[in-house]
Amino acid sequence: MSAKIVPFKKYRLLTDTDLILLSSEGEASFPAVKFWKEKGVPKMAVVKFRMTGPLLLENVTTFDDHGTIKASLNLLRMAYRREEIGRTPRYDTPIFRTRMKRIEDMNVFLIANWEAWNNAAVWWAERNAFCSASEFGIGSMPDDTFQKRCERLGLKYKLGKGTISRK
Repeated sequence: MSAKIVPFKKYRLLTDTDLILLSSEGEASFPAVKFWKEKGVPKMAVVKFRMTGPLLLENVTTFDDHGTIKASLNLLRMAYRREEIGRTPRYDTPIFRTRMKRIEDMNVFLIANWEAWNNAAVWWAERNAFCSASEFGIGSMPDDTFQKRCERLGLKYKLGKGTISRK
């Protein structure tokens, strides 16, 4: 598995090379995490993208200080799987498609807000309260359960300059 960025002028797409499917007609389709800014505020969404023509991929070399890139890739890998749907008659090569398993909006909400919460020094309990009160929340959960969920995604908890591991 290899993380790649597809650069565009107004947004960037982050995907995994294992999820990119190329058709014989020259079309590429893949699920990706879309990052953009709206009035200076970072936004994020999970999209299924299709395009024809050359697919320009760049290696992900950005330093992932907050864990949001790793968490985005983990989210894609949890949400999508590649499955074989048949074989070509002439060469017996497999034909694949990506199939969505599940996606939780709360995970997208967490990743989109994580860096801002780190920069604003928001504690675990406050982050948990923001998530449970948001339209994407799945109800209240104990703080330690919320913390484990964030860590499983790959998010790094920081307050200001130093990492703090406090429950």
